[in-house]
Amino acid sequence: MYFNRNAIKKASKMFIFVLFILFLTQSLYAKKIDKLEFYDQPITDILLALAGIGGVSVVPDETIYGRASFVFVDIEFEEGLRIFLRTYNMYLKIENNIYYVSKINIEYSPGIQLITKIDAEDVNLTILVEAVSKAINKTVLKDSLPTITLSIHQQNIAIKDLLEILIAQAPNHTLVVYPSYYHIQLKPTPTPDKSAPTPDPNAKFFTKTGDLYSIQEERKRFKELLEELFKKEGAEYQLLIQRDVLIDTWIRFLNKTFEQMLRLLCEQGNADYKQINGVYYVFEIAQRDIVKKLKETMIVSLRYITAQDLQRLLPPDLGSSKFYRIDTGNNVIILNGSADEIIPIAEFITMLDQPMTTTQYYRYDLKFIKAANFQALLPEDFKFLKVVQIPDSDSIIIPLSIERKESLDKYVELLDQPLPSSEVRLKYIKSEDLVKNIPPSAKKEDIVITQDPSIIFFKGPLEKQAEFRRELSIFDQPAPQIVYNVLAISYQKQEGLSWQQTDNPNIAISDSSSLNSVISGNIGNLLTANFDIPSILGYHLASYLSLSLNTKNAEILTDTTLYALSGEKVSFNDTEVFRYSVGVTDTTTGEASTTVAGPTESIETGFILTIEGWVSGDGMITMGVDVTISNQGSSADVASGNLGTTSEKSINTKSRTASGHPIKIGGLIRENVNETIEKIPLLGDIPIIGLLFQRKNESNTRSEIVVYILPHIVMSVQEKADTGRRLKRLYTKYFTEESEGI
Repeated sequence: MYFNRNAIKKASKMFIFVLFILFLTQSLYAKKIDKLEFYDQPITDILLALAGIGGVSVVPDETIYGRASFVFVDIEFEEGLRIFLRTYNMYLKIENNIYYVSKINIEYSPGIQLITKIDAEDVNLTILVEAVSKAINKTVLKDSLPTITLSIHQQNIAIKDLLEILIAQAPNHTLVVYPSYYHIQLKPTPTPDKSAPTPDPNAKFFTKTGDLYSIQEERKRFKELLEELFKKEGAEYQLLIQRDVLIDTWIRFLNKTFEQMLRLLCEQGNADYKQINGVYYVFEIAQRDIVKKLKETMIVSLRYITAQDLQRLLPPDLGSSKFYRIDTGNNVIILNGSADEIIPIAEFITMLDQPMTTTQYYRYDLKFIKAANFQALLPEDFKFLKVVQIPDSDSIIIPLSIERKESLDKYVELLDQPLPSSEVRLKYIKSEDLVKNIPPSAKKEDIVITQDPSIIFFKGPLEKQAEFRRELSIFDQPAPQIVYNVLAISYQKQEGLSWQQTDNPNIAISDSSSLNSVISGNIGNLLTANFDIPSILGYHLASYLSLSLNTKNAEILTDTTLYALSGEKVSFNDTEVFRYSVGVTDTTTGEASTTVAGPTESIETGFILTIEGWVSGDGMITMGVDVTISNQGSSADVASGNLGTTSEKSINTKSRTASGHPIKIGGLIRENVNETIEKIPLLGDIPIIGLLFQRKNESNTRSEIVVYILPHIVMSVQEKADTGRRLKRLYTKYFTEESEGI
C-alpha cells in the first residue's frame, strides 16, 4: 500500500496545531471571582472556598493556621489567590495541577550544593529545620529544640551556614556536620568549678526570704523547678503535662511571691495552672496563648466610612487580619497586638476616617432602566460607588465628587435610553398563548401585552425584531379545523321478530332484478340524511337500515355534524330531564308535610357524545371519544313519587384515523322489560275481584347503540391554493408533456 509522505506530514502538523490551539485555549481560560468576602475566617476555610471556585486542589501544610479577612472583587482566580497569599506571607507551589500552600519557600540547587532561596515568616524552628531536611533530601538530626518561631529570607547560602543561622537563637545547641547527615545537638553541660563555694543543699534552685522567692539559674528542667518550688511552699499540685521542657535561657527572678514565681515559671514551660480546693493543677498550653496576654487591645470607632470599606482600603503591609477584627454591627475595628503592631494601623484608620469635603449626594431619576440593575451596568471605574435605591421607585442616590459626577452624567445619558419597540399584530393566536410559548429569540420582558389580545408590542433592536417576526410567522398559523359527521343508530330486537345487527346482513333476495328494486326502493328514505350512509357504510348496510327503520327495528338517535378546532373538545347531548320535588318531614308529627314544598331535584337520561380530537403532523386525526347512554325504567312514576331505577352504559375509547375514514363504536347493549296491564273498565278496578277482569302482558326488548364518526380536516384557504397549484403543476408536467410527445 502506498502512502503519501507529504500528506502524512501535513496531517501531522495540522493535528499538532489543533492540539496546541486547544491547549492554549484551555490555558487562557481562567475562572473569575466576581465578589467574595471573608471576615475573620480561618485561613484553611478561605483556601478551601477558593479551591472550589477554581476547580483545583489546594493543600495547606502544617505551617498554615490562624484567621484572615479579605475581599476578592472582579479578579481572576489565580491572581486573587496569589495576592491573598502574598498579603499573609504564604507561598504557592504548583505540582501536577495541585496547589501547595506553605509559609516556607525553599529552592535548592543540588549541582552547586546551595540553597538558592529560602523565605519563611513566623515558622516554628523545628518545622523549619524539617523543611530544610526535606528540600536538600538529607537527614538532619536534632535534639529537643526550643519552641520559638523564626522569620528568615536568604539567597545562595550553604546548607551548613543556613542551619547555623536557624539555631542561632538556641545557644545551648551546636551543629555537627557528618559526611551523610547533620546533627543539631545540645552542648555538653560544663564541669562545675570545684573552687567555687558550695551552694546550700537545702536551697537547690530557689532562695526564700520571708514569703519571697528568688532564682538565678541557667538551663534547668521545668519539672525540677516546679517540684522544688512547691516543696518549699509546702503546697500540693497535680502535674498534667506528659513531656518535660528544658528552659535553656538564663532564669533570673528576684523577690517574687509564690503565685508570681509560679506564673513566671509556667510561662517559661508553656504551661498554666488553676487552684481547686487548695490543689494546684498544672496543664500545658501553647506558647501563642501565653503571648496573647502580652498584647494590647484597642477599639477604633468609625464615623465616616464603613468597616467593610476600610478593609478594602488598608494596604497589604497593614492589612494582616491577625492584628484586627471587624464588627460590622457597631461599625468598629478591634485591634489586637503589640503597640508597634497596632499603632500604625490605628493611625492609618484615623487618617482615612475623615468627613467627605469634596463629595456631595446626587439623585438620578432613571427613565428606562431599572434602579436594581444600575449597579451591574456601571463600568469598572464606577463599580465601587455606593448606589442607594429609593424604595418603590427607579430613582437612586450616589455620593460623588464634582469631577466624577460630570463623567457619570455622560455615562447615564448614554445608558438610560429607550429600547426601540414596534407593534406586532397576531393573526391566529392570542397574546396570552404567545406568552406561554415565546420564540427562542425573545424573552418575556421583551413582550408588552395590550388589552387587545391580537396586538402586542415587542422591545428590542431592529435585528432582534426582525428575527422575532420571522419565528412568530412559523407558529402563528390557524389551528386545523375538524368536521365530525356523527350517526348514532339504535338497533332493537323484540320477541317474535327476526333481528340481526351486522354491517353486511344476509338479505334473502331471489334474483338480481329483485336486488335492484330493493336497493332503489328501500334506501330512498336515507338519501336526505346528513350522514352519507350509502357512500360511507355501503349499500348493503344502507338497505338493511332502511328496512329496519320501516319495521321499527332500528332508530336513528342522532344524525348531526359537529365542528371543532384541533385540540378542542366538542359534545352532543340528546337527553330528557326528570324534575321532582323532595318531600319534607314534619318534625312534630314525623309524617310528610303537605303544606311545605321540598327542594327540586332532577334526573337526566338519554344519549351523550363527547369528542376531543387533534390533527398530527402527518394529517392523521387522533380522537378521544366518550359515549354514554342512560334511561329510566318503565316502573318510574314521578307523580306518585316512585322514581324507579335508571341504567347507564358508557364507552371511553381513543382512535386514530385518516381524514375521511369513518370509525365505528358499538357494544352499548341494554335490555328493557316492559310490563302492561289490560283491564275491563270499572270491573278491573274493583279490589281483589278486579283481578279477574285484568290481563298482564310482559315484553323483553334488547337494543344496541352503534355510533359512526366520520372526521374531516377542513383545509385553510392557503392550503387549498397550494393544493390547487400543486395539482396544476402535476397536470402540466405529466399530461401536457405526454400530449406534446404524441
